[in-house]
Amino acid sequence: MMDSEFISISKMARLHHLTRQTLIYYDHIDLLKPVYVNEHGYRYYSAYQIPFLREICLLKELGVKLEDIKNSIENRNPDSVVNLLEKQKIQIEEQIQELNRTRMLLQQRINFYEDTRVSHILNTPIIKKLPPRKVFYMPFTSKPGKDTLRLTLMKAWNLLYDYRILPSSGFGTLIRQSSFCSEDFYKSAGIFIILPDTQEDINDILNIPDTQEDISDILNIPDTQEDINGNINVPGAQEDINGSISIPSTQEDINGNISIPGTQEDINGNISNPGIEDVPGTTFACMYKYSFPYDKKDFCFLKEWIHKQNYEIIGDALDVCLLDATFYTSENEVDYCCLQIPVRKK
Repeated sequence: MMDSEFISISKMARLHHLTRQTLIYYDHIDLLKPVYVNEHGYRYYSAYQIPFLREICLLKELGVKLEDIKNSIENRNPDSVVNLLEKQKIQIEEQIQELNRTRMLLQQRINFYEDTRVSHILNTPIIKKLPPRKVFYMPFTSKPGKDTLRLTLMKAWNLLYDYRILPSSGFGTLIRQSSFCSEDFYKSAGIFIILPDTQEDINDILNIPDTQEDISDILNIPDTQEDINGNINVPGAQEDINGSISIPSTQEDINGNISIPGTQEDINGNISNPGIEDVPGTTFACMYKYSFPYDKKDFCFLKEWIHKQNYEIIGDALDVCLLDATFYTSENEVDYCCLQIPVRKK
């Protein structure tokens, strides 16, 4: 054979905007083998192979896996090609959906931090209208402090993360209105995590079709119980070596949607299990401050101001953590928060 009768590997590579190494790899995986290898090991191809390599390049550019391309080339017919392209189209649509979800979470995080870029007068109450929100609530198992706050937050975070809900819109401490005047100020208090803003956003996160159901019907977490040491136990949950909680079994409806019930009250009206809660959109007395999002003295100060301004409290208090320990400076080694208490004029 004369080498001049064939196309050299370098020329074949240039013709298809590939590298020699790529064609060598295609040879190794039996995707496109040279028709001739001379005594010096140089690979040569025929003009007949050009349409095949062209198709390989096209399919690879469309994101098809090399293994699937190889099967397509070996079993070439219009039906198999259409099936391959339809399969790839579905995968691309799933990737787009995932990218849209990531973009949504990024925008929510940006929106959350935007409030921290506005200059607020510290420790000075103001009246603000805030939109409705959905939050996931996880009760404290002991009086809140820095460690209790962080550990309870991670338990809540892990439960949500098991359902592919990435908390991106903030968290804080929820203080029950029923405890405002009681001796046990932190009774039924707990961590809250703000969930995505709209039902459509929730559906995007959960990767399910649009639905009219409430998020409480779409998500599901079993009731929790405290052991003798005050630790939260979720029936059926397991803790891995890093302390992350996973729930091996969940209840799915006929459409395959998973649901977390809303919080429930016990016989004394106390809320002690995690769940989804609605925070109505209304007027709030707010105060920006540098302190931890459970400081009772901040609440007492704002509560007194509310009464002096002839307002009355109409719901639970939310102490939203805007900047946590990751933003500490030498001047401020505490959280930057916004205490929010729903009110109305008397």
